Amino acid sequence: MVDESERRLRLGPTADGKLGVYPDRAQEGDQVVEHDGVAVLLIGQDVARALAGRMIDFEERESGSHFTLKERS
Repeated sequence: MVDESERRLRLGPTADGKLGVYPDRAQEGDQVVEHDGVAVLLIGQDVARALAGRMIDFEERESGSHFTLKERS
């Protein structure tokens, strides 16, 4: 049986080349975002470098919900 207790959400590339969120396990070198002391989001080194200086926002539109990247001011 697979231990699901160590799965978290990962921000990373999806099969279609877009940025998405999917369940995964922590890997060496990941940046880990915590909430109330609990790891909630994993970000790999390549994605973290690509996102440096940017902010991730979540938008809901009539066409659907999605993440957007914005430059930090």
